[in-house]
Amino acid sequence: MMPPVMGLFPQLRAFWALMAIGVFLALTPSAAWGQNSYQIQMQVATGEDGVSIMRVGEDFVVEVSLIAQSRRGGFRSQFYRNYTAPMFPAGLTVVDRSESTRSSVAIVNGRYTQEFSHVMSYVVRPGKEGQYTVGPATMEADGKLYKAGAITISILPPRAAPGVLLDGQDPDPALAGDEFFQVTISRDRVTVGQPVMVSWYLYSTSRLTERPQSDPPESQGFFSKSLFSQNHTYEMERVQLGSAVFFRTLVFRRMYWPQRTGTLTIAPRTVSYRTRSGFLNTGKTENRTSAEVKFDVQALPVAGRPAGFLEDHVGQYRLRLDLAAGSMKVGDAIDLTVTVEGEALMTACRGPVMPQLNWARLEPNGSPAITETVENEEKVLGVWKAKYVFIATSEGQHEFPALSFPYFDPVAQKYVTATTEPVKLTVAPAPPGSRVITPSTSGAPNSAGTSNVLAPKLKPPAVKDVSGSSLRARFWKGSWRWWLMAFPPLVWFGF
Repeated sequence: MMPPVMGLFPQLRAFWALMAIGVFLALTPSAAWGQNSYQIQMQVATGEDGVSIMRVGEDFVVEVSLIAQSRRGGFRSQFYRNYTAPMFPAGLTVVDRSESTRSSVAIVNGRYTQEFSHVMSYVVRPGKEGQYTVGPATMEADGKLYKAGAITISILPPRAAPGVLLDGQDPDPALAGDEFFQVTISRDRVTVGQPVMVSWYLYSTSRLTERPQSDPPESQGFFSKSLFSQNHTYEMERVQLGSAVFFRTLVFRRMYWPQRTGTLTIAPRTVSYRTRSGFLNTGKTENRTSAEVKFDVQALPVAGRPAGFLEDHVGQYRLRLDLAAGSMKVGDAIDLTVTVEGEALMTACRGPVMPQLNWARLEPNGSPAITETVENEEKVLGVWKAKYVFIATSEGQHEFPALSFPYFDPVAQKYVTATTEPVKLTVAPAPPGSRVITPSTSGAPNSAGTSNVLAPKLKPPAVKDVSGSSLRARFWKGSWRWWLMAFPPLVWFGF
């Protein structure tokens, strides 16, 4: 009978033979077997409808595909090296770049083929019409260089953007042949500092499936603020324009405040959006551009301009004065609050001029607090609030004078002065022995030269330096210290 170990030899020989074949196949270059093939391709990605028309201001995608094919599979996903991206000439700006992978398996007539590809996608925005050459792109695979030839791209002139409309006006029915991006303004006559609301409406033939994407346009000479909140809901309204039906969506809205006179321009705005299309609603991505907006900003009128008016104060304001008490004693400090609120750009507000009093001190208590809110996505309301410390320095019957705040009302087109009522105050004498603060004529706090000085006979307490705790001090001064120091040698010598 054959020993059990001897019966394992055929299986071991087969195992090691298979291992040797596997190592040989793994170490043998793929090209030697003719199993793997590589290629690199570059093309302009077509839309879902199979048509790609590139126009100025409308983004398109250039795809570079790095492809590997194998009949036996098992190649690495990172099969390429030293990838060189294509060159984009001036006039074509790459605004975004992404990378994705694709894989597929096919069996035809019993023949197995696996394909794996890396796709480099470049989102390109053309800035000028004409012919452009993009490329080439290269990669290395299995020690060999592969190259995708350059491609020629034709950029057509931009679509005719619809003209600027006033809010409430309908677009031209001649625009019904294609989707378009309409800009509207709340007023066409603007003075310095007068707010104007600018809205952008998208007219699409099907519903939006994603949030539209766009950057605020260039607007030199303006201060602007978005009127949309983070949770803005895009509502699509069905409207009829001529014989066509569109979905009208308010996609962007901003408030603009012109900061100087002359011709100021808000540049065209480009929007990228995705809508439902096709039998399976796979969707399509489109770009549209609006018209530019120009304003002839006029200066504020000189006639009737009140004294103390500042050009930053354009809007509709209300002024309020709050004192924490109507009676007080000399030396008492109470809160005084000045509030300016209304429909205006409060970040530019400087508040009213505060009076100089010979019977009290008025000291700012921090910087003014400014808050702004958007009402119904149409108005910017703000509150400017300044706090002061009010200290009475002289007894008697006094009156805090009325405050005034001149501004220009852009709705009424005239200058207006907001005022407060005078406030009467009764100041009683200070308690005996109390220190009375003298009024400040410069508006600054009193000098600290004598306000924080120790009395002549008052001295700081003497402090004795203690290097350790009292328990440790008593221990080291006692006789136990010598016994503790002598104990280890005595134990060592066998005492």
